[in-house]
Amino acid sequence: MSVSTLMQRVRTNRIGILSLIALWLAVLLPVGLSLRYIIDYGSHTPFADTWGLMPYVERFYNGQFGLEDLFAQHNEHRIVATKLILLGLGWWTGFDGSPPLLVSWACLVAVCFAIGTVVVHDLASWRHALVLMIPVSWLILSPRQ
Repeated sequence: MSVSTLMQRVRTNRIGILSLIALWLAVLLPVGLSLRYIIDYGSHTPFADTWGLMPYVERFYNGQFGLEDLFAQHNEHRIVATKLILLGLGWWTGFDGSPPLLVSWACLVAVCFAIGTVVVHDLASWRHALVLMIPVSWLILSPRQ
């Protein structure tokens, strides 16, 4: 094998590694940016629909919270899981507004991971899977969520 052929292989391998790193960064960048956005701009006070849950928080603190409160209608929905998560996090963190944002962020990251797992399983190439995951991660973890 000649030196020029060997140098060409090294150069091709280096470009391949750099392109793989760039693809991973393009997929993972929304994860870091959205977390940074939550840390910088996340509110510690209730916002929007969270104010509608404050009567349940008051009943929870007074020891009057029951199953009828858990399954009570909120607008046109029964948000049992949301009430359980917010009351559990509230009890654990003193009703700080940031932990629910982090739980939502973690759920969105889990969705991205699940979709990525399916895409990688269906495609034979990691590179093709990463290219397909770039718009998925940017859409799911956009600040508009």
